[in-house]
Amino acid sequence: MNASPNVPNNIIEMAVPYSHQWEEPDMQILDGHRFPTPELPIHVFGPLSDWLIKAAASKNAPVEYVATTLLVVTASLIGNSLQVSPWLGWKEPSIMAAALVGLPSSGKSPAMDAIMVPLRFLETELQSDYSSQKKDYELKLEVAKNEKQLWEKDVKEAIEKKRPKPPLPDSALDPEMPSLTRLIINDATIEAMWLRLKQNPRGVLNVRDELAGFLENMGRYSSNGNDRAFWIEALGGRKYIFDRKNQTEPLVIEHLNVSLLGGIQPDLLANILLSGDDDGLAARFLYVWPKELPPTRPNTVSDEQVLLSVFRRIYNIPFEETPKTLMLTPEAADTFQNFRAELYELKSEMNGALLGHLVKLNGITLKIALVLEILWWASIPGSSQPEFISNDAIESAQELITTFFLPMARKAFGDAALPEAEKNATTLARWIHKKRETTINVRHLYKKARIAGLADSATVNAAVAELVELRWLEPKHTRAGDTPGRQKLDYIVNPRIWEAETSDK
Repeated sequence: MNASPNVPNNIIEMAVPYSHQWEEPDMQILDGHRFPTPELPIHVFGPLSDWLIKAAASKNAPVEYVATTLLVVTASLIGNSLQVSPWLGWKEPSIMAAALVGLPSSGKSPAMDAIMVPLRFLETELQSDYSSQKKDYELKLEVAKNEKQLWEKDVKEAIEKKRPKPPLPDSALDPEMPSLTRLIINDATIEAMWLRLKQNPRGVLNVRDELAGFLENMGRYSSNGNDRAFWIEALGGRKYIFDRKNQTEPLVIEHLNVSLLGGIQPDLLANILLSGDDDGLAARFLYVWPKELPPTRPNTVSDEQVLLSVFRRIYNIPFEETPKTLMLTPEAADTFQNFRAELYELKSEMNGALLGHLVKLNGITLKIALVLEILWWASIPGSSQPEFISNDAIESAQELITTFFLPMARKAFGDAALPEAEKNATTLARWIHKKRETTINVRHLYKKARIAGLADSATVNAAVAELVELRWLEPKHTRAGDTPGRQKLDYIVNPRIWEAETSDK
């Protein structure tokens, strides 16, 4: 049981011998995590694996952020052109949502840029002829205006002379306004999002540097607070009907398709996305919270043209009103069913928001398999577009889920809501590690050490108690001389910390 500042002094300050066999310290506290950080199976990205590693190095960002961004962006590019099905009666749209969790300056934005810059290049290419289309539209609009005036004149004359009224000619009808191709949305009301989706029925990607502001603002523009419900629906790819005041007809989107990507700080993740009633929004996200990287000067540059070429091939997949369905092969369907059984067995080990997330992983696995299949194909020039989802793709998607995304969710759901004492213990552990301290004194820590967040005795004592529990410290309390009085709150630092550091290298 953790010690506490409220525990009586005769217990918390009990002297214990320290010249004994030290137990192994829990080094995970340096990362600030209760759960270990899983390793990304980068090989599942096939031909793009090396590119992802180089791109992450060029941004001095964790490759986990870069790879997750690629998954979401690819899902968005596929959009409503394709969907995946394991068997009749079950279809999953190509839509994903991901939260890149980390403290400020942990590399979230640079990692997203590695993928977003080629995507923006593609968007600019697709918009290149919009200006000429708009000029042509304005000319046709003016022609239609004049044709309508002539028709109105003819109608008036026909009425006066009691002749048959002429029909409205096609040339008098307003031309259809050209659509500006959009792949990326950064900030839009629900009504504005409807317009973007009407112009871009394939789907769009909503990217936010900070998801916290986006989540907090849900409902700002609607009196009935339905914006959050809209975003839950947007991750489902189903038909959506907008009913708003002052509308004579409802606004209809046949296949609502908006993928969602952004960064969020751990505290805000706990307070905004994981708190309150569980409406299913948090369960639909993939979470990635890698270890922070030390700042280094990049010695490599990734070739953005490689990814731009991949994105072009994906966007050129034929798009029709109804998404084309890629079925799992029989072998892949059997593999997927076995995986479903494995996930079902895990339900007894989970509860709350994590259980809700586990339930969604079946569908997310199918989506990842579709994305990987298309990424592999698009990365090999001249290859034929896939007509089904292979067993290799479903096995790779399952490996991503079981070895990476599910452990990441455990970590994000648990660590984001860590008690304050455990967070302060991480701060103190990092200070000890950096200063290479062999002993510490509680009074010195809050009086002179000037450690952020550890400014009073209660806070320091709580953090120290955590580190005692984690086998980083053992008390060695003494008094000055033989006189009575308060003991000096000294602690010995476990020397095996440095042994663990050496073994990690």
